[in-house]
Amino acid sequence: MLISDNRKYFYDPIIQSRSPVLVLVSHDLDSIAAVKIIRYIFECDHIRYTIVPIRTKTELLRSYQEHRNGFKYVLLINLGATIDIVDLLIPENDVKIFIADCHRPLNINNVFYEKDIYILCSISGLHNIEDEFDKIPKYDELFWDSDMEVEDDVDVRQLSLEQLRKRNEFKKFETKRCQLMSVYEETTYFSHSISMIFFDLAWKLGKDSNDLLWLVILSVMDKDNTFKLQSSLMKKEIAYLTESMLRLRNIRSDRGFIVPTSNERPSELVTTTNHLNINYERDLNLKLYREWSLYESLKHTMYTSCGFKVWRLKGHKRLHTFLAELGLPLNQCQQKYSSMDLCLRTKLLEDFEGKKDKYNLPKLIVYSFIGTRGIKQKFSAYDLSMATRALLESSDSNRSYNQKFFDAYDSLSWNHNDLIHTGIALAKIQLTAIVKQVQIIIDAHLITSINNVLWYVIIPESSPDANLFCHPGCLKSLTIYTLSAYASFAGKSKKSIGLPLVLIIPDPEKPGGGIVCGVSPLLAIKNCKTFFRQAFSTVSKKMFHLSEGWSHEESIIDPDIAYISYKDAHNFLNELSLLLESNLIKSK
Repeated sequence: MLISDNRKYFYDPIIQSRSPVLVLVSHDLDSIAAVKIIRYIFECDHIRYTIVPIRTKTELLRSYQEHRNGFKYVLLINLGATIDIVDLLIPENDVKIFIADCHRPLNINNVFYEKDIYILCSISGLHNIEDEFDKIPKYDELFWDSDMEVEDDVDVRQLSLEQLRKRNEFKKFETKRCQLMSVYEETTYFSHSISMIFFDLAWKLGKDSNDLLWLVILSVMDKDNTFKLQSSLMKKEIAYLTESMLRLRNIRSDRGFIVPTSNERPSELVTTTNHLNINYERDLNLKLYREWSLYESLKHTMYTSCGFKVWRLKGHKRLHTFLAELGLPLNQCQQKYSSMDLCLRTKLLEDFEGKKDKYNLPKLIVYSFIGTRGIKQKFSAYDLSMATRALLESSDSNRSYNQKFFDAYDSLSWNHNDLIHTGIALAKIQLTAIVKQVQIIIDAHLITSINNVLWYVIIPESSPDANLFCHPGCLKSLTIYTLSAYASFAGKSKKSIGLPLVLIIPDPEKPGGGIVCGVSPLLAIKNCKTFFRQAFSTVSKKMFHLSEGWSHEESIIDPDIAYISYKDAHNFLNELSLLLESNLIKSK
Protein backbone atom coordinates (compact mmCIF):
# COMPACT_ATOMS: atom_id res chain seq x y z
CA MET A 1 0.00 0.00 0.00
CA LEU A 2 1.31 3.43 -0.94
CA ILE A 3 0.89 5.97 1.87
CA SER A 4 0.32 9.66 1.20
CA ASP A 5 1.30 11.04 4.62
CA ASN A 6 4.49 9.62 6.11
CA ARG A 7 3.92 11.27 9.48
CA LYS A 8 0.31 10.12 9.87
CA TYR A 9 0.68 6.54 8.65
CA PHE A 10 4.32 5.80 9.54
CA TYR A 11 5.62 7.88 12.43
CA ASP A 12 2.51 8.60 14.52
CA PRO A 13 1.63 4.89 15.02
CA ILE A 14 5.20 4.22 16.20
CA ILE A 15 5.06 7.17 18.63
CA GLN A 16 1.68 6.12 19.99
CA SER A 17 2.65 2.48 20.54
CA ARG A 18 6.21 3.25 21.79
CA SER A 19 7.21 -0.07 20.24
CA PRO A 20 10.81 -0.72 19.12
CA VAL A 21 11.58 -0.64 15.39
CA LEU A 22 13.72 -3.11 13.46
CA VAL A 23 15.58 -1.17 10.73
CA LEU A 24 17.02 -3.27 7.90
CA VAL A 25 19.20 -1.07 5.70
CA SER A 26 20.98 -1.61 2.40
CA HIS A 27 24.72 -1.11 1.77
CA ASP A 28 24.74 2.18 -0.14
CA LEU A 29 25.24 5.85 0.66
CA ASP A 30 21.60 6.87 0.25
CA SER A 31 20.59 4.19 2.76
CA ILE A 32 23.27 5.24 5.25
CA ALA A 33 22.20 8.89 5.03
CA ALA A 34 18.55 7.88 5.45
CA VAL A 35 19.21 5.67 8.48
CA LYS A 36 21.29 8.41 10.09
CA ILE A 37 18.36 10.83 9.72
CA ILE A 38 15.73 8.39 11.03
CA ARG A 39 18.01 7.43 13.92
CA TYR A 40 18.23 11.09 14.91
CA ILE A 41 14.42 11.37 14.77
CA PHE A 42 13.96 8.21 16.84
CA GLU A 43 16.43 9.37 19.49
CA CYS A 44 14.72 12.76 19.78
CA ASP A 45 11.49 10.97 20.71
CA HIS A 46 13.14 8.13 22.67
CA ILE A 47 12.08 5.40 20.25
CA ARG A 48 14.06 2.18 20.61
CA TYR A 49 15.50 0.72 17.42
CA THR A 50 17.88 -1.90 16.05
CA ILE A 51 19.87 -1.27 12.85
CA VAL A 52 20.98 -4.24 10.74
CA PRO A 53 22.97 -3.70 7.49
CA ILE A 54 21.91 -5.96 4.58
CA ARG A 55 23.85 -6.85 1.41
CA THR A 56 21.91 -9.72 -0.20
CA LYS A 57 18.40 -11.16 -0.31
CA THR A 58 19.63 -14.14 1.71
CA GLU A 59 20.92 -11.78 4.42
CA LEU A 60 17.57 -9.97 4.41
CA LEU A 61 15.65 -13.17 5.12
CA ARG A 62 18.15 -14.43 7.70
CA SER A 63 18.37 -11.12 9.56
CA TYR A 64 14.60 -10.77 9.73
CA GLN A 65 14.22 -14.29 11.12
CA GLU A 66 16.96 -13.68 13.70
CA HIS A 67 15.60 -10.33 14.95
CA ARG A 68 11.84 -10.49 14.40
CA ASN A 69 10.95 -11.53 17.96
CA GLY A 70 9.83 -8.50 19.95
CA PHE A 71 9.38 -6.20 16.94
CA LYS A 72 5.96 -5.14 15.67
CA TYR A 73 7.38 -2.52 13.29
CA VAL A 74 9.95 -3.23 10.58
CA LEU A 75 11.49 -0.52 8.39
CA LEU A 76 13.25 -1.54 5.16
CA ILE A 77 15.53 1.14 3.70
CA ASN A 78 16.30 0.66 -0.01
CA LEU A 79 15.20 -2.95 0.31
CA GLY A 80 12.12 -4.94 -0.60
CA ALA A 81 10.19 -2.70 -3.00
CA THR A 82 10.87 -4.79 -6.10
CA ILE A 83 10.13 -8.21 -4.54
CA ASP A 84 7.01 -9.64 -2.90
CA ILE A 85 8.08 -8.96 0.66
CA VAL A 86 5.27 -10.99 2.25
CA ASP A 87 6.16 -14.03 0.17
CA LEU A 88 9.84 -13.68 1.16
CA LEU A 89 9.62 -12.85 4.87
CA ILE A 90 6.24 -14.42 5.75
CA PRO A 91 5.67 -11.94 8.62
CA GLU A 92 3.27 -12.53 11.51
CA ASN A 93 -0.20 -11.01 11.29
CA ASP A 94 0.53 -8.27 13.83
CA VAL A 95 3.77 -7.06 12.17
CA LYS A 96 3.70 -3.88 10.10
CA ILE A 97 6.39 -3.51 7.43
CA PHE A 98 7.31 -0.07 6.10
CA ILE A 99 9.30 0.05 2.86
CA ALA A 100 11.33 3.12 1.88
CA ASP A 101 13.05 2.08 -1.33
CA CYS A 102 14.15 4.06 -4.39
CA HIS A 103 14.37 0.98 -6.65
CA ARG A 104 11.73 0.79 -9.35
CA PRO A 105 9.47 -0.70 -10.64
CA LEU A 106 7.55 -1.51 -7.48
CA ASN A 107 6.32 -5.05 -6.97
CA ILE A 108 2.57 -4.92 -7.63
CA ASN A 109 1.74 -7.18 -4.68
CA ASN A 110 3.44 -4.72 -2.32
CA VAL A 111 1.47 -1.88 -3.89
CA PHE A 112 -1.95 -3.51 -3.59
CA TYR A 113 -1.66 -5.23 -0.20
CA GLU A 114 -4.49 -3.74 1.84
CA LYS A 115 -2.74 -3.85 5.23
CA ASP A 116 0.57 -4.34 7.03
CA ILE A 117 2.74 -3.44 3.99
CA TYR A 118 3.27 0.32 3.61
CA ILE A 119 5.45 2.01 0.99
CA LEU A 120 6.83 5.47 1.80
CA CYS A 121 7.18 7.59 -1.33
CA SER A 122 5.77 11.07 -0.63
CA ILE A 123 7.99 14.16 -0.44
CA SER A 124 6.27 17.51 0.15
CA GLY A 125 6.20 19.61 -3.00
CA LEU A 126 8.28 17.08 -4.93
CA HIS A 127 6.62 13.67 -5.18
CA ASN A 128 3.31 12.06 -4.19
CA ILE A 129 1.50 8.75 -4.57
CA GLU A 130 -0.31 9.94 -7.71
CA ASP A 131 3.09 10.18 -9.43
CA GLU A 132 3.72 6.54 -8.51
CA PHE A 133 0.26 5.28 -9.53
CA ASP A 134 0.67 6.92 -12.95
CA LYS A 135 3.43 4.38 -13.69
CA ILE A 136 1.64 1.31 -12.29
CA PRO A 137 -1.03 -0.70 -14.17
CA LYS A 138 -4.53 -0.42 -12.71
CA TYR A 139 -5.75 -2.93 -10.15
CA ASP A 140 -8.53 -4.22 -12.44
CA GLU A 141 -5.96 -4.92 -15.16
CA LEU A 142 -3.80 -7.06 -12.87
CA PHE A 143 -6.13 -9.03 -10.60
CA TRP A 144 -9.04 -11.30 -11.57
CA ASP A 145 -11.84 -10.72 -9.08
CA SER A 146 -14.38 -13.15 -10.51
CA ASP A 147 -15.71 -15.87 -8.19
CA MET A 148 -15.05 -18.49 -10.83
CA GLU A 149 -11.79 -20.41 -10.53
CA VAL A 150 -10.39 -21.12 -13.98
CA GLU A 151 -8.55 -24.43 -14.31
CA ASP A 152 -6.66 -25.58 -17.38
CA ASP A 153 -7.22 -29.32 -16.97
CA VAL A 154 -11.02 -29.32 -17.01
CA ASP A 155 -13.09 -30.86 -19.80
CA VAL A 156 -14.61 -27.89 -21.62
CA ARG A 157 -17.43 -30.11 -22.90
CA GLN A 158 -18.78 -30.28 -19.36
CA LEU A 159 -18.92 -26.49 -18.94
CA SER A 160 -22.02 -24.39 -19.38
CA LEU A 161 -22.20 -21.49 -21.83
CA GLU A 162 -21.78 -19.02 -18.96
CA GLN A 163 -18.71 -20.88 -17.70
CA LEU A 164 -17.24 -20.95 -21.21
CA ARG A 165 -17.82 -17.22 -21.57
CA LYS A 166 -16.07 -16.49 -18.26
CA ARG A 167 -13.27 -18.85 -19.20
CA ASN A 168 -12.67 -16.97 -22.47
CA GLU A 169 -12.79 -13.66 -20.62
CA PHE A 170 -10.15 -14.91 -18.20
CA LYS A 171 -7.89 -16.08 -21.05
CA LYS A 172 -8.09 -12.62 -22.64
CA PHE A 173 -7.50 -11.00 -19.25
CA GLU A 174 -4.45 -13.18 -18.58
CA THR A 175 -2.96 -12.42 -22.01
CA LYS A 176 -3.41 -8.68 -21.50
CA ARG A 177 -2.04 -8.91 -17.96
CA CYS A 178 1.13 -10.66 -19.16
CA GLN A 179 1.65 -7.96 -21.78
CA LEU A 180 1.18 -5.19 -19.21
CA MET A 181 3.55 -6.81 -16.72
CA SER A 182 6.14 -7.41 -19.44
CA VAL A 183 6.15 -3.71 -20.32
CA TYR A 184 6.00 -2.64 -16.65
CA GLU A 185 8.93 -4.81 -15.55
CA GLU A 186 11.00 -4.44 -18.72
CA THR A 187 13.22 -1.64 -17.41
CA THR A 188 14.56 -0.75 -13.98
CA TYR A 189 15.29 2.73 -12.68
CA PHE A 190 15.66 4.76 -9.50
CA SER A 191 13.18 7.13 -7.90
CA HIS A 192 13.96 10.02 -5.55
CA SER A 193 16.59 9.55 -2.85
CA ILE A 194 15.15 7.89 0.24
CA SER A 195 17.08 10.23 2.52
CA MET A 196 14.85 13.02 1.16
CA ILE A 197 11.76 11.22 2.47
CA PHE A 198 13.12 11.14 6.01
CA PHE A 199 14.45 14.70 5.78
CA ASP A 200 10.94 15.76 4.75
CA LEU A 201 9.60 13.90 7.80
CA ALA A 202 12.14 15.67 10.02
CA TRP A 203 10.98 19.00 8.58
CA LYS A 204 7.33 18.21 9.38
CA LEU A 205 8.36 17.26 12.92
CA GLY A 206 10.38 20.46 13.36
CA LYS A 207 13.66 18.54 13.62
CA ASP A 208 15.37 19.51 10.35
CA SER A 209 18.78 21.18 10.32
CA ASN A 210 21.76 21.90 8.09
CA ASP A 211 23.42 18.70 9.29
CA LEU A 212 20.48 16.58 8.12
CA LEU A 213 20.27 18.50 4.85
CA TRP A 214 23.97 17.81 4.22
CA LEU A 215 23.29 14.06 4.51
CA VAL A 216 20.64 14.32 1.80
CA ILE A 217 22.98 16.34 -0.41
CA LEU A 218 25.66 13.64 -0.15
CA SER A 219 23.22 10.89 -1.15
CA VAL A 220 22.00 12.90 -4.16
CA MET A 221 25.57 13.64 -5.29
CA ASP A 222 26.44 9.94 -5.02
CA LYS A 223 23.56 9.07 -7.33
CA ASP A 224 24.67 11.76 -9.75
CA ASN A 225 28.19 10.32 -9.79
CA THR A 226 26.93 6.90 -10.93
CA PHE A 227 24.11 8.08 -13.25
CA LYS A 228 21.36 6.56 -11.09
CA LEU A 229 18.90 9.42 -11.38
CA GLN A 230 17.23 10.82 -14.48
CA SER A 231 18.23 14.38 -15.34
CA SER A 232 14.66 15.63 -14.85
CA LEU A 233 14.50 14.15 -11.34
CA MET A 234 18.00 15.41 -10.56
CA LYS A 235 16.98 18.98 -11.43
CA LYS A 236 13.94 18.71 -9.15
CA GLU A 237 16.04 17.34 -6.30
CA ILE A 238 18.66 20.08 -6.70
CA ALA A 239 15.89 22.70 -6.63
CA TYR A 240 14.44 21.09 -3.48
CA LEU A 241 17.86 21.05 -1.80
CA THR A 242 18.64 24.68 -2.65
CA GLU A 243 15.22 25.79 -1.36
CA SER A 244 15.80 23.87 1.88
CA MET A 245 19.28 25.38 2.16
CA LEU A 246 17.90 28.92 1.85
CA ARG A 247 15.05 28.18 4.27
CA LEU A 248 17.42 26.87 6.93
CA ARG A 249 19.80 29.77 6.34
CA ASN A 250 17.03 32.23 7.18
CA ILE A 251 16.31 30.59 10.53
CA ARG A 252 18.40 32.63 12.94
CA SER A 253 18.55 30.00 15.65
CA ASP A 254 20.05 27.58 13.15
CA ARG A 255 22.91 29.94 12.39
CA GLY A 256 24.14 30.60 15.91
CA PHE A 257 22.88 32.17 19.09
CA ILE A 258 21.56 35.65 19.87
CA VAL A 259 23.42 37.85 22.33
CA PRO A 260 21.56 40.84 23.82
CA THR A 261 23.69 44.00 23.92
CA SER A 262 21.90 47.10 25.21
CA ASN A 263 18.58 48.87 24.98
CA GLU A 264 19.85 51.19 22.25
CA ARG A 265 21.38 48.49 20.05
CA PRO A 266 19.57 45.42 18.71
CA SER A 267 20.71 41.95 19.63
CA GLU A 268 23.60 40.52 17.64
CA LEU A 269 23.77 37.13 16.01
CA VAL A 270 26.95 35.29 16.94
CA THR A 271 27.70 32.29 14.74
CA THR A 272 29.22 29.27 16.39
CA THR A 273 32.56 28.03 15.11
CA ASN A 274 31.35 24.47 14.71
CA HIS A 275 28.21 25.36 12.76
CA LEU A 276 27.84 23.82 9.31
CA ASN A 277 27.35 26.29 6.46
CA ILE A 278 26.20 25.08 3.04
CA ASN A 279 26.53 26.99 -0.22
CA TYR A 280 25.57 26.18 -3.79
CA GLU A 281 28.21 27.77 -5.98
CA ARG A 282 30.31 27.46 -9.12
CA ASP A 283 33.13 24.96 -8.79
CA LEU A 284 35.63 23.01 -10.87
CA ASN A 285 34.26 19.73 -12.19
CA LEU A 286 37.26 17.82 -10.83
CA LYS A 287 37.23 14.94 -8.36
CA LEU A 288 38.95 15.46 -5.01
CA TYR A 289 41.11 18.33 -6.27
CA ARG A 290 41.01 20.13 -2.90
CA GLU A 291 42.45 17.02 -1.25
CA TRP A 292 44.78 16.05 -4.11
CA SER A 293 46.84 17.90 -6.68
CA LEU A 294 45.26 19.72 -9.60
CA TYR A 295 47.28 17.61 -12.05
CA GLU A 296 46.23 14.25 -10.57
CA SER A 297 42.62 15.36 -10.37
CA LEU A 298 42.61 16.32 -14.06
CA LYS A 299 44.08 12.90 -14.92
CA HIS A 300 41.63 10.90 -12.81
CA THR A 301 38.35 12.74 -13.36
CA MET A 302 36.37 10.86 -16.01
CA TYR A 303 35.16 14.01 -17.77
CA THR A 304 38.60 15.59 -18.22
CA SER A 305 40.62 12.39 -18.71
CA CYS A 306 38.29 11.30 -21.53
CA GLY A 307 38.30 14.83 -22.94
CA PHE A 308 42.10 14.99 -23.06
CA LYS A 309 42.52 11.23 -23.79
CA VAL A 310 45.26 11.03 -21.17
CA TRP A 311 45.90 7.33 -21.93
CA ARG A 312 47.91 8.36 -24.98
CA LEU A 313 51.11 10.40 -25.23
CA LYS A 314 49.29 12.92 -27.40
CA GLY A 315 46.65 13.28 -24.68
CA HIS A 316 49.32 13.93 -22.04
CA LYS A 317 50.84 16.64 -24.22
CA ARG A 318 47.41 18.19 -24.72
CA LEU A 319 46.88 18.29 -20.95
CA HIS A 320 50.27 19.95 -20.45
CA THR A 321 49.46 22.49 -23.17
CA PHE A 322 46.16 23.26 -21.43
CA LEU A 323 47.95 23.96 -18.14
CA ALA A 324 50.60 26.04 -19.90
CA GLU A 325 47.97 28.21 -21.58
CA LEU A 326 46.41 28.78 -18.17
CA GLY A 327 49.78 30.01 -16.91
CA LEU A 328 49.98 27.23 -14.31
CA PRO A 329 53.53 25.92 -13.73
CA LEU A 330 53.68 22.12 -13.70
CA ASN A 331 55.43 22.04 -10.32
CA GLN A 332 52.53 24.04 -8.85
CA CYS A 333 49.91 21.72 -10.36
CA GLN A 334 51.65 18.57 -9.16
CA GLN A 335 51.85 19.58 -5.51
CA LYS A 336 48.92 19.42 -3.12
CA TYR A 337 46.21 21.92 -4.02
CA SER A 338 46.30 23.59 -0.61
CA SER A 339 50.03 24.25 -1.10
CA MET A 340 49.62 26.04 -4.44
CA ASP A 341 50.27 29.78 -4.57
CA LEU A 342 47.21 31.64 -3.36
CA CYS A 343 47.23 33.97 -6.37
CA LEU A 344 46.96 30.95 -8.70
CA ARG A 345 44.16 29.31 -6.72
CA THR A 346 42.00 32.43 -6.51
CA LYS A 347 41.77 32.81 -10.30
CA LEU A 348 41.40 29.13 -11.25
CA LEU A 349 37.67 29.39 -11.93
CA GLU A 350 38.14 32.40 -14.18
CA ASP A 351 41.06 30.79 -16.05
CA PHE A 352 39.26 27.48 -16.58
CA GLU A 353 36.16 29.32 -17.74
CA GLY A 354 38.18 31.03 -20.46
CA LYS A 355 39.63 27.80 -21.88
CA LYS A 356 36.76 25.31 -21.61
CA ASP A 357 35.31 26.09 -25.04
CA LYS A 358 38.66 25.88 -26.82
CA TYR A 359 39.24 22.37 -25.44
CA ASN A 360 35.61 21.29 -25.93
CA LEU A 361 35.00 20.87 -22.21
CA PRO A 362 31.78 22.87 -21.67
CA LYS A 363 31.08 21.23 -18.29
CA LEU A 364 34.46 22.02 -16.80
CA ILE A 365 32.71 24.50 -14.49
CA VAL A 366 29.59 23.27 -12.68
CA TYR A 367 27.49 24.25 -9.70
CA SER A 368 28.20 22.24 -6.57
CA PHE A 369 27.26 22.13 -2.90
CA ILE A 370 30.14 23.17 -0.65
CA GLY A 371 30.07 22.55 3.08
CA THR A 372 32.23 24.49 5.53
CA ARG A 373 32.61 24.14 9.26
CA GLY A 374 34.89 26.45 11.17
CA ILE A 375 38.00 27.70 9.39
CA LYS A 376 39.62 24.38 8.50
CA GLN A 377 36.91 22.04 7.25
CA LYS A 378 35.72 22.76 3.71
CA PHE A 379 34.54 19.94 1.46
CA SER A 380 32.69 19.49 -1.79
CA ALA A 381 29.62 17.27 -1.49
CA TYR A 382 30.86 15.26 -4.48
CA ASP A 383 34.18 14.58 -2.75
CA LEU A 384 32.68 13.59 0.59
CA SER A 385 30.18 11.27 -1.10
CA MET A 386 33.09 9.52 -2.82
CA ALA A 387 34.99 9.29 0.48
CA THR A 388 32.02 7.75 2.29
CA ARG A 389 31.42 5.24 -0.49
CA ALA A 390 35.13 4.35 -0.46
CA LEU A 391 34.91 3.53 3.25
CA LEU A 392 31.81 1.44 2.62
CA GLU A 393 33.54 -0.47 -0.20
CA SER A 394 36.97 -0.69 1.38
CA SER A 395 39.12 -3.65 0.34
CA ASP A 396 40.45 -4.06 3.90
CA SER A 397 40.00 -7.78 4.61
CA ASN A 398 40.53 -7.23 8.34
CA ARG A 399 37.22 -5.41 8.69
CA SER A 400 33.82 -7.03 8.28
CA TYR A 401 31.13 -5.59 6.04
CA ASN A 402 29.21 -4.39 9.08
CA GLN A 403 32.30 -2.60 10.38
CA LYS A 404 32.78 -0.93 7.00
CA PHE A 405 29.11 0.07 7.03
CA PHE A 406 29.43 1.82 10.38
CA ASP A 407 32.77 3.38 9.36
CA ALA A 408 30.90 5.00 6.47
CA TYR A 409 28.07 5.90 8.84
CA ASP A 410 30.44 7.62 11.28
CA SER A 411 32.27 9.46 8.50
CA LEU A 412 29.08 11.42 7.79
CA SER A 413 29.66 13.27 11.06
CA TRP A 414 32.03 16.21 10.71
CA ASN A 415 33.52 15.40 14.12
CA HIS A 416 35.16 12.25 12.72
CA ASN A 417 37.82 14.11 10.77
CA ASP A 418 40.20 11.13 10.76
CA LEU A 419 37.59 8.89 9.13
CA ILE A 420 36.82 11.54 6.52
CA HIS A 421 40.47 11.77 5.50
CA THR A 422 40.79 7.98 5.52
CA GLY A 423 37.84 7.84 3.14
CA ILE A 424 39.38 10.48 0.89
CA ALA A 425 42.63 8.48 0.74
CA LEU A 426 40.67 5.33 -0.16
CA ALA A 427 38.72 7.25 -2.83
CA LYS A 428 42.03 8.29 -4.42
CA ILE A 429 43.15 4.65 -4.45
CA GLN A 430 39.88 3.60 -6.10
CA LEU A 431 40.10 6.32 -8.75
CA THR A 432 43.73 5.46 -9.48
CA ALA A 433 42.88 1.75 -9.82
CA ILE A 434 39.94 2.53 -12.13
CA VAL A 435 42.05 4.71 -14.45
CA LYS A 436 44.83 2.11 -14.46
CA GLN A 437 42.37 -0.68 -15.34
CA VAL A 438 40.77 1.41 -18.09
CA GLN A 439 44.20 1.99 -19.61
CA ILE A 440 44.89 -1.76 -19.54
CA ILE A 441 41.54 -2.45 -21.23
CA ILE A 442 42.28 0.06 -23.99
CA ASP A 443 45.93 -0.91 -24.52
CA ALA A 444 45.19 -4.65 -24.55
CA HIS A 445 42.09 -4.23 -26.76
CA LEU A 446 39.96 -6.11 -24.23
CA ILE A 447 36.72 -4.43 -25.30
CA THR A 448 34.95 -6.47 -27.97
CA SER A 449 31.65 -6.36 -29.82
CA ILE A 450 29.21 -9.29 -30.14
CA ASN A 451 26.76 -9.36 -33.05
CA ASN A 452 26.83 -5.55 -33.15
CA VAL A 453 24.41 -5.41 -30.20
CA LEU A 454 26.75 -4.94 -27.21
CA TRP A 455 30.31 -4.35 -26.09
CA TYR A 456 31.83 -6.61 -23.49
CA VAL A 457 34.96 -6.82 -21.34
CA ILE A 458 36.07 -9.81 -19.26
CA ILE A 459 38.66 -8.88 -16.65
CA PRO A 460 41.21 -11.72 -16.21
CA GLU A 461 41.35 -13.59 -12.91
CA SER A 462 44.93 -12.38 -12.48
CA SER A 463 43.77 -8.77 -12.10
CA PRO A 464 45.43 -7.34 -8.96
CA ASP A 465 42.58 -4.89 -8.24
CA ALA A 466 39.67 -7.34 -8.33
CA ASN A 467 39.22 -6.86 -4.58
CA LEU A 468 38.46 -3.18 -5.27
CA PHE A 469 36.11 -3.73 -8.22
CA CYS A 470 33.98 -6.42 -6.58
CA HIS A 471 31.83 -3.78 -4.86
CA PRO A 472 28.74 -2.38 -6.64
CA GLY A 473 29.66 1.31 -6.60
CA CYS A 474 33.25 0.87 -7.74
CA LEU A 475 32.29 -1.71 -10.37
CA LYS A 476 29.61 0.57 -11.80
CA SER A 477 32.09 3.47 -11.94
CA LEU A 478 34.64 1.27 -13.74
CA THR A 479 32.07 0.14 -16.31
CA ILE A 480 30.85 3.67 -17.06
CA TYR A 481 34.44 4.95 -17.18
CA THR A 482 35.45 2.18 -19.62
CA LEU A 483 32.60 2.90 -22.03
CA SER A 484 33.22 6.66 -21.92
CA ALA A 485 36.96 6.23 -22.48
CA TYR A 486 36.45 3.85 -25.40
CA ALA A 487 33.94 6.21 -27.00
CA SER A 488 36.42 9.09 -26.72
CA PHE A 489 39.04 7.05 -28.61
CA ALA A 490 36.54 5.83 -31.19
CA GLY A 491 35.68 9.42 -32.04
CA LYS A 492 32.19 8.95 -30.59
CA SER A 493 31.13 6.92 -33.59
CA LYS A 494 27.54 5.76 -33.83
CA LYS A 495 28.57 2.25 -32.82
CA SER A 496 30.69 3.28 -29.83
CA ILE A 497 27.98 5.42 -28.26
CA GLY A 498 25.00 3.39 -29.44
CA LEU A 499 25.78 0.02 -27.83
CA PRO A 500 25.64 -1.00 -24.15
CA LEU A 501 28.65 -2.38 -22.31
CA VAL A 502 28.74 -5.50 -20.14
CA LEU A 503 31.79 -5.98 -17.92
CA ILE A 504 32.56 -9.18 -16.02
CA ILE A 505 35.14 -9.50 -13.25
CA PRO A 506 36.14 -12.46 -11.04
CA ASP A 507 34.61 -12.45 -7.58
CA PRO A 508 37.50 -12.64 -5.07
CA GLU A 509 35.10 -13.61 -2.28
CA LYS A 510 33.66 -16.61 -4.09
CA PRO A 511 36.02 -19.05 -5.88
CA GLY A 512 34.74 -19.69 -9.39
CA GLY A 513 32.27 -16.84 -9.12
CA GLY A 514 32.04 -13.71 -11.21
CA ILE A 515 30.25 -10.36 -11.10
CA VAL A 516 28.59 -8.90 -14.18
CA CYS A 517 27.69 -5.23 -14.59
CA GLY A 518 25.88 -3.60 -17.49
CA VAL A 519 25.52 0.05 -18.47
CA SER A 520 23.28 1.59 -21.11
CA PRO A 521 24.66 3.13 -24.32
CA LEU A 522 26.14 6.59 -23.86
CA LEU A 523 23.29 7.97 -25.95
CA ALA A 524 20.81 6.78 -23.31
CA ILE A 525 22.86 6.63 -20.12
CA LYS A 526 21.39 9.86 -18.73
CA ASN A 527 17.90 8.41 -19.14
CA CYS A 528 18.91 6.06 -16.30
CA LYS A 529 16.45 3.33 -17.33
CA THR A 530 18.10 -0.02 -17.97
CA PHE A 531 16.99 -3.48 -19.05
CA PHE A 532 19.81 -5.54 -17.52
CA ARG A 533 18.00 -7.04 -14.52
CA GLN A 534 15.32 -8.57 -16.74
CA ALA A 535 17.86 -9.55 -19.42
CA PHE A 536 20.27 -11.18 -16.95
CA SER A 537 17.40 -13.11 -15.36
CA THR A 538 16.07 -14.34 -18.73
CA VAL A 539 19.51 -15.46 -19.92
CA SER A 540 20.24 -17.13 -16.60
CA LYS A 541 17.18 -19.37 -16.95
CA LYS A 542 18.63 -20.65 -20.24
CA MET A 543 22.08 -21.06 -18.73
CA PHE A 544 20.76 -23.44 -16.06
CA HIS A 545 19.93 -25.86 -18.89
CA LEU A 546 23.12 -25.22 -20.87
CA SER A 547 25.78 -25.29 -18.16
CA GLU A 548 26.18 -27.59 -15.20
CA GLY A 549 26.95 -25.74 -11.99
CA TRP A 550 25.60 -22.41 -13.27
CA SER A 551 24.68 -19.92 -10.55
CA HIS A 552 22.94 -16.57 -10.66
CA GLU A 553 21.94 -14.08 -7.97
CA GLU A 554 20.58 -10.58 -8.47
CA SER A 555 22.10 -7.70 -6.55
CA ILE A 556 19.61 -5.94 -4.28
CA ILE A 557 21.83 -2.85 -4.28
CA ASP A 558 22.08 -2.22 -8.03
CA PRO A 559 19.75 -3.90 -10.58
CA ASP A 560 22.44 -3.68 -13.28
CA ILE A 561 24.71 -6.05 -11.33
CA ALA A 562 24.42 -9.81 -10.85
CA TYR A 563 26.57 -12.63 -9.48
CA ILE A 564 27.23 -15.49 -11.92
CA SER A 565 29.65 -18.35 -12.65
CA TYR A 566 32.87 -16.86 -14.02
CA LYS A 567 33.86 -19.90 -16.10
CA ASP A 568 30.68 -19.59 -18.19
CA ALA A 569 31.11 -15.87 -18.86
CA HIS A 570 31.54 -16.25 -22.64
CA ASN A 571 28.48 -18.50 -22.99
CA PHE A 572 26.48 -16.07 -20.87
CA LEU A 573 27.49 -13.16 -23.12
CA ASN A 574 26.64 -15.10 -26.28
CA GLU A 575 23.16 -15.88 -24.97
CA LEU A 576 22.73 -12.27 -23.87
CA SER A 577 23.67 -11.00 -27.34
CA LEU A 578 21.17 -13.39 -28.95
CA LEU A 579 18.44 -12.11 -26.62
CA LEU A 580 19.24 -8.47 -27.43
CA GLU A 581 19.42 -9.26 -31.14
CA SER A 582 16.01 -10.96 -31.10
CA ASN A 583 14.48 -8.03 -29.19
CA LEU A 584 16.01 -5.63 -31.70
CA ILE A 585 14.46 -7.55 -34.59
CA LYS A 586 11.05 -7.58 -32.87
CA SER A 587 11.19 -3.83 -32.28
CA LYS A 588 11.78 -3.26 -35.98
